[in-house]
Amino acid sequence: MTPPRLPEPVRRRVVKVAAERLGAMAPEDVPPPLRPFQRFTPARRRQVVLPLATALETDEAFRTAVADGVREALPDLVAALEAGRDMAAVDPDDVAAVAYLIRSPGWEDVVAAAAEREAHARSSTEAAAASRSVAAAARSAEASLSAVTARADAAQERLARAAEDVERERRRAREAGERARAAEARVAGLEAELASLRAAVEAAESGAAEAQRRASARQAELEDALDRVRRDSRESREAADVRTWLLLDTLARAVSGLRQELSPGPPSRRPADFVVPASGADPAGVGWLAVDEPGAIDVLLGLPQAHLIVDGYNVTKTGFPDLPLEDQRGRLISGLGALGARTGAEVTCVFDGAQVQPRVATSGGAARRVRVVFSPPGEIADEVIKRLVRAEPAGRVVVVCTADQEVVADTTRAGARIVTPAALLARLARA
Repeated sequence: MTPPRLPEPVRRRVVKVAAERLGAMAPEDVPPPLRPFQRFTPARRRQVVLPLATALETDEAFRTAVADGVREALPDLVAALEAGRDMAAVDPDDVAAVAYLIRSPGWEDVVAAAAEREAHARSSTEAAAASRSVAAAARSAEASLSAVTARADAAQERLARAAEDVERERRRAREAGERARAAEARVAGLEAELASLRAAVEAAESGAAEAQRRASARQAELEDALDRVRRDSRESREAADVRTWLLLDTLARAVSGLRQELSPGPPSRRPADFVVPASGADPAGVGWLAVDEPGAIDVLLGLPQAHLIVDGYNVTKTGFPDLPLEDQRGRLISGLGALGARTGAEVTCVFDGAQVQPRVATSGGAARRVRVVFSPPGEIADEVIKRLVRAEPAGRVVVVCTADQEVVADTTRAGARIVTPAALLARLARA
């Protein structure tokens, strides 16, 4: 089972403990990937996060050695964990790190609880920050709008009073012409001020509209998230429909081919012969035999909707192990692309390692017919191949090329045919 994901605080503590233990281990006990880092200073070893975390997940001996160091350093905490006692006084992240290393009873639940606490704290912090930002923006916009509105109202009142003054001065125009002109100039200035205030009101309204736009954008993001969830559900249904179509198409073509090519003659046996076999007859074997003849591969891949799944490094280490890994992949993919183009079969090639190996370039026309898959972190190519076979509908022709007996046993139980790497390499050499 894949270990639960470690939250970042727990991961830092685990890597720190592993780095300290690495410096104290005998060189012959150190896993090969970590030997270059053993000579580092303690501070530099703690910076080698990914190799140490990977070794703890994949190398049981190294994890046990680190756990032994924890047992020596923290005997009380280890004893409490193994006894299942409550440790409220100890930092929960320290408890989760020790539980992960010593594999105490229920350690998966302890690590999962730490991850849940980290996710909850991060979500609470982000939500609080977003709420404070929105509230501050709303208060600022509301205050600005209120201030501008008050100034506009005051200016409107002053304009009304100025208009009254103008009327009075106009009635006295003959006696006070200069006073009327001054009042008119004052009205013009107030009108300019009003225009400026109106522009400020429009700017405030624009700010409010921008806040509304951001709110609408956030709503659109949430709606997009909902659409993605719905789309994922549709894709799951589509995958089921694709498997059904492949099965029906395979069955239809197989029946059509049998009708056109086979013309069975009168049977030489009767139902009773199948109940009581003839003397000396060998009972039928069970399961699929591995195909080790290159010519038989074309027959299998020529069947309707055939799917060839290749254990990449299992084949390349058999055929050309002296080449660099990148050249091994390129040579195999090129040959599989030509084979897929010739037979019309679907071809999938699976390699180990999603992070440590570069992707295979598929610029050639034939190579584009090959689906190249790298196993995800924490999983080997064998498991990917088993999942690919189980994903196919019952009745489809699935051909697996591997020499791994565990993969052979698992995939043949799921209905796959087996081709040996030697047969596939001989077939590719003929192309």
